[in-house]
Amino acid sequence: MNWQFMGFYSSPNVIFEGDSWNLLKELGRDQGLPWIVCGDFNEILYSFEKKGGLLREEEHIRIFYETLIECQLEDLGYTRHWFSWERGNRSEINIRERLDRRVTKSAWFLAFLNFSVKHLPHSFSNHYLLLIHTNQDEQRSTKRGFKFEAWLTKEESFEEEIRRLWEGNHGHIADPLNKIRVGLQKWANGLRKKVKRVFMRLHE
Repeated sequence: MNWQFMGFYSSPNVIFEGDSWNLLKELGRDQGLPWIVCGDFNEILYSFEKKGGLLREEEHIRIFYETLIECQLEDLGYTRHWFSWERGNRSEINIRERLDRRVTKSAWFLAFLNFSVKHLPHSFSNHYLLLIHTNQDEQRSTKRGFKFEAWLTKEESFEEEIRRLWEGNHGHIADPLNKIRVGLQKWANGLRKKVKRVFMRLHE
């Protein structure tokens, strides 16, 4: 199967940030192959993806988020280290952010159902290495596994949804846990679709 890998680097200067997002949109318009974009986006998607230093302006976060939605790109998630970039050895000046990520369209997901993304330490850079493993030679499952994302806990209905899914289960512990996993997956997918519908209405 053929697919396209693209390395991307967004300008760290907010003055040119818009040019970076416009370039990403332009590159994504005529993608005939499953497409994955990897690199340093120099922006966060959620406020909790940064620790230390000045707070990131919500306007910049919103524009990056809307750019990914317009390009129909989804974050692949990750394991191991929470942040991908770090600066400052002392706690009072330490800043950590998740600036590096892997995003892709659904066609790539369908081709590599058992993928994994890991943040690996690096000895001479302030960025962590990002390793993506397609698990191409392993047996594929029939569904893409649910990957819990931290932003879900920020939703007002999160605790209520957990409580609703847990209630009424009195069997083996694995049964309610599996129900919560499946239920949260449906709930999260519903939230994503709602955000996309709102975005499309705003840009009609």
